[in-house]
Order: sequence, then structure tokens, then C-alpha cells
Amino acid sequence: MRLKNVLFFLIFSFSCLAQNLFPEPGPVFDDAMVPRIDVLIATTDLETLLTEGNEFSNVEYPVTFIFNNGMILDTLEDVGFRLRGNTSRTAEKKSFKLSFNTFVEGQKFYDLEKMNINGSHNDPTNARVKLALDLAAKTGILGPRSNHVELYINDSYFGLYTNVEHIDEEFVDLRFANKSGNLYKCLWPAQLNYLGTNPELYKFENSGRRAYELKTNNYYDDYSDLAHFIDVLNNSSIDELACELEQVFNVDTYLKAVAYEILIGHWDNYIFNKNNFYLYHNLESSQFEYILFDVDNTLGINWLAGNFDFSNRNIYNWSGPGEPRPMYTRILQVQEFRDRLSLFISQFSTMHLHPDTLAPIADDLRQKFEPFMLNDPLFPLDYGFTMDEFNTSFTESVGYWFIPHGIGSFLQTRYSSAMTQLQVNSIAPVISQVKSTASYFGEPISITAKVYDDQQVIEVNLYHQINGITQAPISMFDDGLNNDGQANDGIYGAVLSAINEDAVITYYLDASDNYNELTIFPSCDNLYHYVGSSSLPLRINEVMSTNTSTIADEAGEYDDWIEVHNFGMDDIDLNGMFLTDNPNLREKWKMPNICIKAGSYLLLWADKDLEQGNTHCNFKLSADGERLVLFDTEANNFAQIDFVEYPAQTDDTSWARLPNGNGPFTNLDPTPAYSNDPNSVSELTTSFLKIHPNPSSDFVQIILNDLDLFFDLKIFDSNGQLVFSKTGNGSNCIVDITALVKGIYLVKVTLTNGVEKTGKLARI
Repeated sequence: MRLKNVLFFLIFSFSCLAQNLFPEPGPVFDDAMVPRIDVLIATTDLETLLTEGNEFSNVEYPVTFIFNNGMILDTLEDVGFRLRGNTSRTAEKKSFKLSFNTFVEGQKFYDLEKMNINGSHNDPTNARVKLALDLAAKTGILGPRSNHVELYINDSYFGLYTNVEHIDEEFVDLRFANKSGNLYKCLWPAQLNYLGTNPELYKFENSGRRAYELKTNNYYDDYSDLAHFIDVLNNSSIDELACELEQVFNVDTYLKAVAYEILIGHWDNYIFNKNNFYLYHNLESSQFEYILFDVDNTLGINWLAGNFDFSNRNIYNWSGPGEPRPMYTRILQVQEFRDRLSLFISQFSTMHLHPDTLAPIADDLRQKFEPFMLNDPLFPLDYGFTMDEFNTSFTESVGYWFIPHGIGSFLQTRYSSAMTQLQVNSIAPVISQVKSTASYFGEPISITAKVYDDQQVIEVNLYHQINGITQAPISMFDDGLNNDGQANDGIYGAVLSAINEDAVITYYLDASDNYNELTIFPSCDNLYHYVGSSSLPLRINEVMSTNTSTIADEAGEYDDWIEVHNFGMDDIDLNGMFLTDNPNLREKWKMPNICIKAGSYLLLWADKDLEQGNTHCNFKLSADGERLVLFDTEANNFAQIDFVEYPAQTDDTSWARLPNGNGPFTNLDPTPAYSNDPNSVSELTTSFLKIHPNPSSDFVQIILNDLDLFFDLKIFDSNGQLVFSKTGNGSNCIVDITALVKGIYLVKVTLTNGVEKTGKLARI
């Protein structure tokens, strides 16, 4: 199978757009102190929330939220508050979810839409989740941030809770600088086994929810990317799996997660229990990313203790017995992947996950939490935990059957067992995260890749052809001088000379180490990079990023808009084309299956509200300015059709081409769905045609300036579709527009003498 075409358009250098997989804790997750969270809720609502029988209700109640960490004191009103979790819902020490935007649209708390406040009721240390997530970040595993907070409800102390970052579109945007891809929450029984090519097959439900629950792009509800990933994962031959899978899945970061989960004894996960993980389709890399989730049953907590000992379980046979786990078992059938897993287990065990390294870290948490646990009223209620058991559980077992180990004793046993089982082989250099940048005529083209090895990387090379003509090999460097980011950061770069004509670049990389081991990437085909522009007569003709009163969409909302103009002589089908506000994500928003007629205009609403129709984009515009790019179809190599980079805008002023269609951009009075030229129809009336009242919500009178001629009247919507027609004789007519949706319409009148005039009608 040929590699999926790789094409990235960047405005800034690679280093500016580098992923930030491990963001700073910020004020919400700062570990320097234990913040206090107060929830003020109506007494009757609290009673209902905690009433027996309502444990699994997801009804949210409005509360006042107060956050105080000694440096920051913030209060938010009308915050949603409900129970969360599974077994914790019936516990005495329950877990809660705070939702800042449930009752106030767009409300956030330091860029967070939600907070998960977990009771950790089955952990006598109240530290396992925090310790596990901190270790994940240190070992390079993608997962949520966390800290501990004091929770007060109506001034009553509910105890010490773990604040765990919610995984949603804000989570992925913070880490990947994009949030347009599909994010799937995968819960039992999420095996990733092949069910067929039909994407609908992967929408099956268990206990009233989907096993693969789509958390973003719900309007589209399109599972085709997941179906394709599962197809490749299950049906590629083992000989081809390495090449095929790395096109659609970040195998390298997943192998790190596997090593980490095995070493912390995470059994309630994908590998063993087909449960508790997220997959995010990163549109920048076209790969799925594995995201760690729900690590409370780790570091010695084992609800299957009678049957399985996860402190001694075979590190190469972690999966659940008798059931398919292709994302683990098939990957480990590829020797180079198995060797990488062994390398990660070895590295993690001797560094961040070594028992001697973790012992003082765990003890610091014990000392930090002890004052808050002393007065925690709910801590002893579920299992009878005592403060002696709190202190002891950091190092050894306190006798509960589902906690056969303390944190320290588990890590020591797991480390000793893993080192005995470990089979370490030298690996060849690993090449991943290959990116090609800048594809405009006259601009150099940068190609970068992440390269690492267990030995010393000696050489990295780029081999390429331009339109089938072989070019001289180019050495790639990690010196900070080749658009490769910082020197010695593991990112290698090379810069190709600018190309001033349409071109197809095919290329591959190789890397060698001081053991003379060589890796070629990709191993089964070339990568592709396209330079060129489309000759289609389409233009981004006008943009308004601060629409406060100019024109409302069909829902009556004054959203930002983008006008696309077909200035050609033929109709153009937009199906398969793409519009994006992030040139690095060319497939961010797929254009609607609409035919835009010759000479016509199409208004697209940049409101991030897909449910309002197929002309509503999945992004909004920034009033501070940004770049918009219109791309051709995949069949046409995603060639750039047009782009606009607009500056900061003021209210109700548009950034438009003048002359219309082919001129440079300037600030103009807005003319949505009409020509920008001043001698065109730019007002709601003309000397020939008057429309009154305008705007209107029910009836309008169309006046032909006392000309008593036979006329043909037609009204078109902003997509060029005919919505009303009438013929008659006289100087005016009355039109009922109550059936029309809100928006701007073109009124066109043709007289028997051949005269044709147009005007704009605003339906409100």
C-alpha cells in the first residue's frame, strides 16, 4: 500500500509549531500548594445529588465555584456539578465533575472546560493516581495533568481529592496545537478487533454507551478513520505491519505507554481489560495517538488478585487471556517493535521507575498529604482505612485483599521480575515524526524527522526526486541551523531549494549508528510532497472576523463569515475541497457538497457550529488576524487554490478583494455574497429596483420604479439555489418571505425589454 501523501503548509518555522505534549501545570495543577475548592450548591440539589438511587444520574446542578490556592482566588457562577466515575458513584467518598460551560456558554476556568475531582476511595495512600500520572509525564507518556485539592461543599470539608485533567478537545489542542481530529474515548469492550470495513460497525454500544465514543466532531459522527486504522492494524501482514501501521498510528509513543503500563501494573487498560484509553486522530501527522487514562488501579491495587499477579506477570504476555488485543499482540510480533519495547522497559526501570528513585518521591507525597488526611471525614468510611494504614501503604501491604502490595513493595517486586524477564537487543535508529514544510512557490522546503537510538546516531540522510529526476543526497543535521528546532534535541532537518513550478517531490530518509545498523524510512514506499497551485477560478473573496450586526446566519446569529467566489465561466463542484484556518492542517474542514455556479458567491459561517448546516465551518476566526487557505481535492494533490492572510479587524468591517475576485485585499464596507466593486450592487436598493421594507421578516414589496412592464422575478439564496419565482405585469409586487430562513438573498428581475437588475434582500 502506498504511503498516504504527506503535505504540510506552515506559516512559521517548525520550532514555533512543535508539539507541547507535556504542558506546564499552570495555576490549576500547580503542586506547590494544595488548593481549596469550594462548591456552593442549593441544599435541596445536594440532597438530591447524594440520595440513594441517584448515584448513576448525570444531571448537573448549578453551583458557585471558588478556587483558592493562596495566590489566586477566583469565583465562577453557574458551574455544572454532578457525580462521575463507575464504582465510586456508590462509594461514601464519591467523585465529582465540574463543568464550567454547561450553563454559561463558552465559560472556562484557565482554559479548562471541565474538572474531574476524584475521591480515590479505594486507595489508602490517596497518592497512586497522582504518582502514576507524574511518572507518565517523566517517561514521555501522553496523559492528563493532576494535583490534589481540598474539597468543601457548602463550607463542609469533604476531604482530600485528586484533581485530574479532563481529556477533551482543549486537552488535545494544548498538546498538538490542533483539535479538529476525532477523539475517541475507548471503554470496555474496546478490543480494536476487526469488524468489517463499514464504519457504522464500530458504533456498537455496551451498557447504553458506545465502546468507541466519539467526543469531538459529533455532528459528522464519522468513524471512517477509526475503521481504517483497525483494518490496517488487524489485516496488514506482519512483514508489512511496521510500514503500514506507522502511517496511521504513532507506534513509538504507544510502545512507551506499554512499557510504562506494565511497570506500574496497569491492568484495567487496553492490553489486559480492553478498557480505559483514548485515541486521538492527529490531523497534522495523520496518525492516531494513544492517550493514557484512568490509572487508579495501579501500583499494587489489584481487584483480580485471586487469579493474576501483576507484580510478576510476564512483560511480553500482558494481554488478557483468550481475547484479541491486536494493538499489543500484533505489534509485538514485529521484532523491531518488540526490541523497542524492551529498550523502553530497560530505560524506565533504571531511571524514573526504579524503586530507589521513587521511594523518596512517594514519601514526599505522604508527608504532604498527611495533614489533610487526618481530618478527611470520608476517608475511613468505605473500607475502614486508618491513618496508620495510610502511612504504611506507601511502602508495604496493609492486608486488604485487593491491595496485595504497598507502593514500594509493588515497585520492588515488579522491577526484580521485569529485569529477570527482560530480553534487550540492540536496535537500529528509529525515525519518526517526519514533516515537510513550506510549499509555496519561491520558498525553501524544510524536511524534519525525529531520530533516536540506543547507540550514537552517526548520519541521517535525505534522498529525493523532483518530478522523477533524482537529486543529490542531502545530509540532515540536529544543529539548530536547518529548521530543526534546538540543537541536539533529536530533531534532524534539511532544507531544499525553492521551487517555482508545479512539482511532485518523492523522498525517503535513512539513519545509521556507530554499530553500522541502518534504518530506511519508510521501508515500503516513498513519502510525497507537492508544490503547486490549483488553476481553479475560485477565490476567498471576502472575510469578516468581527460580525456584530452586518448579516445573520439562518439561526439569526451574527457569526463570522468567509465568502468564496467562482469568477470562472463554469460551475464548480466543491466536494472534496478543504478550507482551513491552520495551514498545517489542510484537511481541517471539508467543503460542502455544493455546486457553486459561475459568477456566484458562497457564504461560509466560521462559527464552529456544525449542527447548523453544511456551510458552517468547524473553526472560528480570530479578530487579531490569521491565515485562511483553500485547498483542492486529494485527487488534485491538495493543491493550494487560494489563501488570505488578514490583519487585526474592527467590528463589521470586511477584508475583501478589490477589484472583485482578483485584486489585492483591503478593508471595505461588507458586501456578503455580492461583488466588492463599488459600481456593483452594494446597497440594498438600486435606482431601478427597490425592496421595502428591507430587512424584513414577513412581507416585502418589490418596486420597479413605476415601470409598467412584464417581469420575471427570481430570488436566490446565498448558495445560488432558487427559492422563489414569480412572473407578472406592473410596477411592483408583494412577496411573502416567511418561509425563507434568515439570511441574505439575491433578488433578480428580468423585463421583457431584456433589462436585468438585481438587489439584496435581508430576511431577519
